[in-house]
Amino acid sequence: MSVMFFIRYRKYNWKIIGKYLILLIIFILIILPISIYRVEVIGNDGIFMRIVNMGNQLVSDFTNNNSVGDNSVGDNSVGDNSGIINGLKTFVKYLIWIMIPNFIIFIPLGIFLIFKTRNFEKNTIILSLGIMSIPALFAYTIPALDTRYLYTLFPMFSVLAVLSIDRIIGKINKSNIIIVIIISAIIISSVLFYDYKKIDYEHERESFEIMNEISIMVDGVNRLSSESKYLTTSQTINQWPKSYSEIEFNIEIILYQNENNLQDWISKSKDKGLTHILIDNNKQQPDFLKEIFFEETKYTYLTKIYDSKNQGFEYQVKVFEINYELFEYLKDNIHT
Repeated sequence: MSVMFFIRYRKYNWKIIGKYLILLIIFILIILPISIYRVEVIGNDGIFMRIVNMGNQLVSDFTNNNSVGDNSVGDNSVGDNSGIINGLKTFVKYLIWIMIPNFIIFIPLGIFLIFKTRNFEKNTIILSLGIMSIPALFAYTIPALDTRYLYTLFPMFSVLAVLSIDRIIGKINKSNIIIVIIISAIIISSVLFYDYKKIDYEHERESFEIMNEISIMVDGVNRLSSESKYLTTSQTINQWPKSYSEIEFNIEIILYQNENNLQDWISKSKDKGLTHILIDNNKQQPDFLKEIFFEETKYTYLTKIYDSKNQGFEYQVKVFEINYELFEYLKDNIHT
């Protein structure tokens, strides 16, 4: 943005530099107190220190890649590329998501229009969209899965939408009717979308209370769709008022990979710290976990130690403890 600013006002020479410095000082004065507060609370300002740390990480990765053999370099490259590819997929998915319902109709036409006839103003829009997308893309490669990183694009989306609407109205004589239809469609679709995405606060409350009870029973668990996030929240609250950097998060949350059966997943997750299995009635879970939910006694090395239904909750979560001695014994006997 600074580059575009200087290009746009390059005729003013040194006069514009003074104004730019004033704006820069104002920006620093706004950011500095927030950064200092974050450093004191969590040990990281979330902006500059993160950039420095990521730079150090990139240098470290590059050095490590150069110090190992060709085979290792190939393996690391695959891993790095995988993170970037997953980040790009997440970026595209969330980008489409945030455009629903208001922007999804107008943005494609707006993009077509700015590329059809290019000038300085339209080039500024294109460059701004690209630059403002970089932080979101970086976040999704970590991954930090949240649509808020794309909210900075909304002003530019509005500009593209206005270009589209102006083009549509210009082609039709009864422009007032079209404007009324567009406004009505936006309002109705927004209400419907809000109702569809409305948070179930009762479910969230129960999820927190259930995870708070479970947090004292487990050391390592699988990740539920969204509810397991409250395990981290519970640990934070229970150790208050420690600063975030001093809080000990002792519960490992293990993600699924591409395992096709329970035995393979447990074997691969054992070294990651898996001690218990959380299961709810979510249809998106792997089939082998759904099976455990409905057939609790099928696997002798799993012992149910918690059922939220027994505690009076509407949302049902079951916790199974893994007996690794029995698991390894049965696995060895099956293989032999």
